[in-house]
Amino acid sequence: MKNLKQAGLTLVELLIAVALSAVIIIGIVQVFLSNREAFNLSESMARVQENGRFAVNVISESIRSSGNYGCIPWYSPDIGNIQRQVTNTEINGFDAVTPATIEGAGVVNGVPGPDQLELLRVVGDPVSISSIDYAANQITTDWAADVAENDLVLVSNCLVGDYIKAGATTAGQIIEDDTKSLRTGLYDRLDQQNTVTRVERIRFEIDGDNNLALVTNDGDAGINGSTVPLIGGVENIQFRYGVDLDDNFVPDYIADYGDIPAADWPNIIAVEVNVLVGSLDSVENVVSEPQTINFAGGVFVAPDRRLYRAFQTLVTIRNRVK
Repeated sequence: MKNLKQAGLTLVELLIAVALSAVIIIGIVQVFLSNREAFNLSESMARVQENGRFAVNVISESIRSSGNYGCIPWYSPDIGNIQRQVTNTEINGFDAVTPATIEGAGVVNGVPGPDQLELLRVVGDPVSISSIDYAANQITTDWAADVAENDLVLVSNCLVGDYIKAGATTAGQIIEDDTKSLRTGLYDRLDQQNTVTRVERIRFEIDGDNNLALVTNDGDAGINGSTVPLIGGVENIQFRYGVDLDDNFVPDYIADYGDIPAADWPNIIAVEVNVLVGSLDSVENVVSEPQTINFAGGVFVAPDRRLYRAFQTLVTIRNRVK
């Protein structure tokens, strides 16, 4: 019987095997990386879309409900049925009828820094008034209202309304008018419903972690009350205003608040909300190259390869439309 000799792989065969293995491994890695990039892009698009819609919706709803005056149907600058300026010392001069924009500082990636938007909104249900003592600056309600010292309060008889600050003697059914700003005779219209309603001042802003945040405060500590992060990934927010000059409920022009003549302020009926949202910081290189996006009249230049999207909507201030 003939002996068979065993032989190993030759160098050429080994090199060929290594080359084939490398090609296969490279192919697998490329497929993995391609799938991961596709997943990151898909996940980022979904997250950005969700965050953008949420941010726009929550801001829009607050704008629509701003300037709610209880049973007063609308604000009229001609007859002065609403005390426009809140007399709380901390927010003296704040327009209770129109949302107020605090313009962002500087330029960030080609567009102005994030704006802030301040609003007043009604909190809770109105409580009926049984009497008003103008000399003592006290309001007596039919039952205990959810009002404490330093709260902002809207006093209304369904025809006119005044904003006041609750004083130190506020307790139970008694509300003290600390600002002493009630119009004499406000309660004289006994044919109208007379109510008090607590209101609070809120502010939308972007915090240091790129969260859309809601700051609330209903007392005289100013607007710097509790801060609640609402949604992440919000890089910038900008607000512009729609002005209706011919009373057809359609804005004739839209501009930054500072560019609107004072004579046109009473004709502001809408707010243009612009929100810029980016994908998560932890997910880099989502797109092939940095994006440039038209945003709020400017051009945003992305500083990285994260995914960015701009959202825009025009919101009617319902309580300003007769």
